[in-house]
Amino acid sequence: MRNRRQIDISSLSAEVENRYQVKLQQQLQAMRDEFDARIANNRDELEALHANKTMESIAEITRLKETSESRMSISTSEAINSCLSCI
Repeated sequence: MRNRRQIDISSLSAEVENRYQVKLQQQLQAMRDEFDARIANNRDELEALHANKTMESIAEITRLKETSESRMSISTSEAINSCLSCI
């Protein structure tokens, strides 16, 4: 009788273990899927932020370049005018 009870308990234990192993694998896969979705979302946000900052930097560089060129042309015009006034 003891041996039969031990076999029953062992088989029941195996069934419970298998059932929870399946649940564990399902839960782990759900967590992986959730984390993959979060990672993809964060990557998309980061790429958009990087693109935005890059465009802002290019616009600022262009603005500074134009400002610098206009200042140079003003300085050149003033230098020419001062030379012409000396003549």
